[in-house]
Amino acid sequence: MIGLGWQVSVVKYSETCEFMKEICNQYPEVGDCSGTGMGFCSFTFTDANGKRFIITTAGRDPLKVVHWNNE
Repeated sequence: MIGLGWQVSVVKYSETCEFMKEICNQYPEVGDCSGTGMGFCSFTFTDANGKRFIITTAGRDPLKVVHWNNE
């Protein structure tokens, strides 16, 4: 996404990201991760016009994209 011109919009991940700290520390665009079940994480990017692109992943290794939304 960054290679396509999108920018990281998350400055500090949420407290729920403590459950999957290794992912949250590796990817600054992660805003939130669940600590149970499938281990969902949300990655948020913004473009120059303020539009957001959110990617939801599941699992840890590898991360699997399960949903995306362009707002």
